[in-house]
Amino acid sequence: MRTKPETKDPPFSKHISQAMKRWPDVPKCYGWLQLSRKGEWLIKGKKILHKRTIEFFKTNYRVTPDGYSYVQNGPQQVFVDLEYTPWIYRFDYRTGFSTHTDLVVQNIIDAMSDEHGNLLIETSLGIGLIDDRDLGSLSSFLTEGIRETILLNYLGSSIEIKSIKTNQLIAKYAVKKKPLPPDENTA
Repeated sequence: MRTKPETKDPPFSKHISQAMKRWPDVPKCYGWLQLSRKGEWLIKGKKILHKRTIEFFKTNYRVTPDGYSYVQNGPQQVFVDLEYTPWIYRFDYRTGFSTHTDLVVQNIIDAMSDEHGNLLIETSLGIGLIDDRDLGSLSSFLTEGIRETILLNYLGSSIEIKSIKTNQLIAKYAVKKKPLPPDENTA
């Protein structure tokens, strides 16, 4: 698997940048593209299998500071409906954490577990769910702390895994699970 260094917003390709300048007023697209809790891309509920399309989405995926996720498709922003969080983190024992877009995680700021037993981490990119298929590989990095706490030990840091309810997490990180056009957000 190719990985790229963690960068909050890497530059778009020359072609995307040129299209954005040439057609600045293209309407935004909503309700078409989804991101599953396993980091899979779906169009209208159907999983995308085409490798170039997946690579395009990975390269042009962004998360805004106010919690919106989108793919820049030429001059058009295609907002992404999220099954849970804007980032899906994967773990490999040899290479560590990376995102569903193949960015390598440099540090973990915080770790949480929700009421459903999902494990989440916050990095400089933002909040994300750890793909449950990777929890077995991660188990050797978890230890018991004092007062029955669980610690995530990663890159020389021990981070206490705190409990958080899903609705608290969504509010704390301003996650927009189903973005709507501005006129529908006020309805």
